[in-house]
Amino acid sequence: MARVAAWVIGLIVVVGLSGRLIDVKPLAAEMKGDYATYVAMAFSLARDGDLRYDARDYQRFVSVFGHGPSGIFLKRRYHLGFGGKEPVPSSESLAYGKALAYPVAAAPFVALGGLGGLIAFNWAMLALCVVCGARFCSMVMKSRAGWIVSLVFIGASIVPVYAAWLTSEIFNFTLVFVAYFLWAYKKVAPPDDRSWLTRPNTTLAAALLIGIATFSKATNAALVAPFVLDVLWSGRLRRSIAVAMSISSGAASHGSVSISSCGLSQIDPSLSPLK
Repeated sequence: MARVAAWVIGLIVVVGLSGRLIDVKPLAAEMKGDYATYVAMAFSLARDGDLRYDARDYQRFVSVFGHGPSGIFLKRRYHLGFGGKEPVPSSESLAYGKALAYPVAAAPFVALGGLGGLIAFNWAMLALCVVCGARFCSMVMKSRAGWIVSLVFIGASIVPVYAAWLTSEIFNFTLVFVAYFLWAYKKVAPPDDRSWLTRPNTTLAAALLIGIATFSKATNAALVAPFVLDVLWSGRLRRSIAVAMSISSGAASHGSVSISSCGLSQIDPSLSPLK
């Protein structure tokens, strides 16, 4: 397990640092709306360790892109206490109005490679989908041609376009794709395959990923139905309950982080009090 962790950390470092080689200057004109929001969130986590939008975030955005964020999604922050919630003055700080799952996952890469690290993270997500697809197809086809099928299947879709966007689409797709891979792989693996991918607990891991994807985009909740039906069909009621709890944990673990920032999302292009 320690060896796997070392490999994962090593890959994060390599991918994150590779972002420094990417020319991000052409992206400056695109920093508005969703782009500006997700980029600001990732930088806020990587540099400040929080998800508050204040004067530091505005000044950092200007220093990187040469202009302030346009059309950024923000909302009022609240301090929660036993007496209820107390609004934080907007001149002090605001909260971001987008789901935090994608920026949280990308923050280590941004810390290492800046905006280029975020782009590298997106392409790493795309590569992970190709690898999972190739492993699954190779098992089904009993041939290394699974790599070709995976490359064609993903390459001919809109997914590579998602990887070029600085939004959560590629992250959400990867969560769902990997979740289905973890669930389905053990059904096509040969009997002599003793890898961790064939263990029953991979279904719980898959449900957890769907839970995170659901927090990021609520409509993803329906995608867990095959997992639940599968374990119910096999007569494993306790495991189906565990699957449901995994989904809830995935969504709640992210939702609890942002519980102190409630209110309606809004677009505030200037935010002059925070400059």
